Amino acid sequence: MAQSIRIQVPKKGTFTCSSSTAEEALEYLRQVLGEPWHGNKLLSCGLQKLEADDLLHDFNDDFVFTNYSCLSSGPPVPIPRTEVRGITIKQLSHLLEFVKDRVSTWYEPYSVMPQYGQPLSFDDFDRYHANFWVVCPATDRPLNCSYVELVASEAASQRPLWYVTYLWQQPLHEFMTCLRRHASLRELPESTAYWDSALANNQHTLAPEICDNPRKLDFCRALKLCTGLLLIFDQNADVMTRIWVCFEASLALEERTMSLVVEKRNKEKSGKHFLLDVAAMDRPGEAHLITDGLAGAEERTERALGLLLKGQREAKFPRFIMHKAAYVEISEANATNHDDKIRILNSLRCPRAKTRDLLDSSGSESALRFDPSLDALSKFMREKLEETEKLSSLANDLSVFLSENQKKTDGVEKLVQDMDEELWNEQDDTVQKFLPEFALFEWSKDRVEQKVQEIRVLHSYHAGVSMAYLLHDFVHLAQQRSQEVDPTFLRLKEAFWLCKDKVGQDLYCPRDGKLGRALVDLLPPKHRQRQNYFMSWTWQYSVGQVRDALQLWKAPMAAENVFFYMCFFVNNQFRLIVDGTPAGSDNLEEVFEENLRRCGQMVAILDGWHQPRYLRRVWTIYEQYVACSLKIDVAFVMPHEASASLSQKISLGDKGIAEVTRSLCEVNVANAEAYDPRDEKKVKDTIQESVGFQEVNRHVKSAMVQWIGGVVKDKFEKLVNET
Repeated sequence: MAQSIRIQVPKKGTFTCSSSTAEEALEYLRQVLGEPWHGNKLLSCGLQKLEADDLLHDFNDDFVFTNYSCLSSGPPVPIPRTEVRGITIKQLSHLLEFVKDRVSTWYEPYSVMPQYGQPLSFDDFDRYHANFWVVCPATDRPLNCSYVELVASEAASQRPLWYVTYLWQQPLHEFMTCLRRHASLRELPESTAYWDSALANNQHTLAPEICDNPRKLDFCRALKLCTGLLLIFDQNADVMTRIWVCFEASLALEERTMSLVVEKRNKEKSGKHFLLDVAAMDRPGEAHLITDGLAGAEERTERALGLLLKGQREAKFPRFIMHKAAYVEISEANATNHDDKIRILNSLRCPRAKTRDLLDSSGSESALRFDPSLDALSKFMREKLEETEKLSSLANDLSVFLSENQKKTDGVEKLVQDMDEELWNEQDDTVQKFLPEFALFEWSKDRVEQKVQEIRVLHSYHAGVSMAYLLHDFVHLAQQRSQEVDPTFLRLKEAFWLCKDKVGQDLYCPRDGKLGRALVDLLPPKHRQRQNYFMSWTWQYSVGQVRDALQLWKAPMAAENVFFYMCFFVNNQFRLIVDGTPAGSDNLEEVFEENLRRCGQMVAILDGWHQPRYLRRVWTIYEQYVACSLKIDVAFVMPHEASASLSQKISLGDKGIAEVTRSLCEVNVANAEAYDPRDEKKVKDTIQESVGFQEVNRHVKSAMVQWIGGVVKDKFEKLVNET
């Protein structure tokens, strides 16, 4: 009887079976896991990768199962030409997630490493580890393909736009952080493909892809297909000690130089030459780039500003890395195969050299150190370093200047805000006492007075009349001017403005500088402050009705702190009544919305519940609609007599409630009227051109029903409490 063995399955748990061979164990897992099974599978024990016929009882430790099927959606997609096998950011992200979920079950496989035989960590997992634990086993026989072909869904989507080169010892997550930062900065979508040699090459058939002339390898053809090369530095800049990386970067520089020559010859400045970007991580783990020219949003702004933005960004690039790159000696770079190094150096010295001449080692390596043809890459890096430092210095100077300027701006804004507040309660010396403080910010007296005038204009539009004034002082003024005990506001129109002694006729309006002020601008500061309630009402009401309704309103604050936007006071009636300007405006919706939003709350005064005038006036219906659309809180109030009548009707039960609801839902904006026919037409046109009459009627009816529902609820709660 076979002994029981334990198999760890990442994200699934540990399974126990009595299989004898690796093949039997895999068949058992296929049956119990129910996972996709089209890809390769691996059963491992420590560092050992098991073959199908390996006996499991020869091993003492638990086994680990890795299913590579989840890396792809189906069989590999053949892509015969290696140079068009790019890997997308999305596919690389999937690879990183695959590694993250399983890395703790894998071990350091290379005996030269101090951690040999120890469990791997995600932070240290590099390309060598990825090749051993993912790329090679996932693409091995019977698939025998490259990693790109394994994960591709269609060949056309894998064509590379950028070429990326890096140090294999760099952790995979650092590589991905740099790549994502590059894609973000260059505004590249996740579908963008990068040519990555480790994933583009078939790791099982590398020999045919290697030849004696490095310029004839697939990576050279891939480089020519791309827009640019991204060189990713590790944190010690050891990437520049690898001869193949130096060769790739040098070829990219050749491509860049040739494309600039062509651009110059054609007298074009398209900025579409071959690009060479470099990326690196700083110690805290943030990726930074030095780009070849402006990138992304920097290109869409003024060039000078774009360069400053680039300078600010590149100032964060780790300087010690760039300094090391700027003084790289290609002749001292390392290669696993010494002949490869000789061929590469000779190819850089003589780009058109024949293959048979590339192994000529007549020039000693010490002599090659001083060959100027091998210094092109270092020279480019030094130029980039110098350019970056200049731009960074300029950006820093500008940043200091802008910071000081911002402090000045903030100081002025704070001073203006303070003066704005004090002007609501203006005294004779209010402006005078601010002049010395403004002088500290180089503001002249004329400039301050101009700002004061602007504030007074805004205050005139935004000032409301206090509820306390409406309940007391205004009642006496209305009676005095009209010679009536309880005049309507239509009667006050005559008594205030259609008479010889017009109210405010000898004072200039702060809004337009003409004679004749709005009533609100005649009030003392205690009765004239920022509006915090919008009053919806009609001029057909009497002063007593408005006062009576406000007295019954359960205001959430003292009457002295409630300030109404009330058209009778806030609008300059000299312009509307005396000069004949229509009350409406070309942007009626915007004006109402602005006023309502600024106030934030509405008080709607209804003259009664039975066929109220309120629901026959086009202005009030429109105000209700806008308030409902903006979800502005509305408090409905009525004079005492109307409230008592409503309460009595509700006391009758269903019949009374139905009668009240029916009456208050008789809303027809198409038949509603305004005092001025021009205003009526303007409001109705606005409604017709936006949501239409039916929608307005529906909104207002809904508001009425909701209000009556609240009244009924309050009525019965009161009865219950009294009981």
